[in-house]
Amino acid sequence: MTASGLLIRHPKGDVLIDGGNSSRFEEEASQFPMWQRLVMIAIPGRLKPRGSLPEALRALGERLRKIQLLIPSHAHLDHVGGYEDLPRIPVLLSPLELNYLYDRKALQTGAVIPQQAKMLEDGRARELRFSDTPYEIFQQSFDLYEDGSIVLVPLPGHTPGSVGVFINLDADHRIFYVGDAALQVREITERLRKPFFLQDVEPGKAAEAVQQLNELHRMLPTLVMIPAHGRSGFFSAFPGGPGTCQSARGGLE
Repeated sequence: MTASGLLIRHPKGDVLIDGGNSSRFEEEASQFPMWQRLVMIAIPGRLKPRGSLPEALRALGERLRKIQLLIPSHAHLDHVGGYEDLPRIPVLLSPLELNYLYDRKALQTGAVIPQQAKMLEDGRARELRFSDTPYEIFQQSFDLYEDGSIVLVPLPGHTPGSVGVFINLDADHRIFYVGDAALQVREITERLRKPFFLQDVEPGKAAEAVQQLNELHRMLPTLVMIPAHGRSGFFSAFPGGPGTCQSARGGLE
């Protein structure tokens, strides 16, 4: 497993999807009761970064000032935690996910870290509003740059406002980042249940999401789907491993 992030270099401004876990994980976990802290250490704690997110981006040759937008697949600690070490970059979230950031149960259980929710109170949050424009099998979509290169779709279930992100390098090279809608690609292709430790806020919608992804896989077998924690999915998209790129004829990377 991995705690992932995808950097997209685009002529109109670079985008970072997800940011992995916080470099302050131990400090943030220490505020919770012992039993919750043990659960956090046992599951998301295993995905601690070796260094900070800015260090990882600089290792790719990325200048932080070029990143115009952060797009979390959802607001859990191991997806937005890395953002704490970045400059004040706008974060795009749906209204449902913005509300989830302040959900009492999510904050009490540590699914959302209070410091990370507070981080988005400084005006950097941007509201994601889907249009009723269908995209593939989804009834709503949001074309980020209005050029078809980065298209967001609602993928609720794991959290109320989870999103999936299509990255269209060119007609023959397309990636669909599905966040925690599935843990591994095999759950999508074989319609398997998630492991018990990957809890969904809305189990019924989460099951529908996997069914949608399975249908999409059958329709578009060459579309590379990447679950946020699925290392095998990443290697399908990036055979060279972490830190390598795929480039498009039009300049997207």
